[in-house]
Amino acid sequence: MLTPKILLEQRIKKGMSQEEVAKAIGVSQRSYSNYENGTRNPKIDKIIKLAKLLEIKLTLSINVLNDKKNENKLYDVPKSLDEQLKYVQIENKFLRSENESLRKTVGTKDEKIAELNKKIGGLEMAIEFKNHTIDSAKKVPLPLRKAAVK
Repeated sequence: MLTPKILLEQRIKKGMSQEEVAKAIGVSQRSYSNYENGTRNPKIDKIIKLAKLLEIKLTLSINVLNDKKNENKLYDVPKSLDEQLKYVQIENKFLRSENESLRKTVGTKDEKIAELNKKIGGLEMAIEFKNHTIDSAKKVPLPLRKAAVK
């Protein structure tokens, strides 16, 4: 179970400040401090990030507080295999959604990089053409003009 005491112990064991942990999981230092003091409980996505970051093994029961109406309710993962499978499927759906979001972000960045590379290639070709044109113009002698006779 992820308790304030475990959060504090593991953070100190890892040699991290509250600010470093907060930044790593995407919350303010004040929010993380509230988790450690037990005045607030993290949402499930933050619990997962904290567990990974601080190397905390999650047990079969977690305190889930996604909103005020669920305060102080303890959700126990059911003991039957069917019910456990249901919870695993819910977690997998959440992780797939997070993964898809990351893929979209990376895909968008890859597309922008490809577009910029194309533009850079075009600019390099234009520069090369202009340089070639200038070099060619330097090599061609200018025609002599006949002097005007007065």
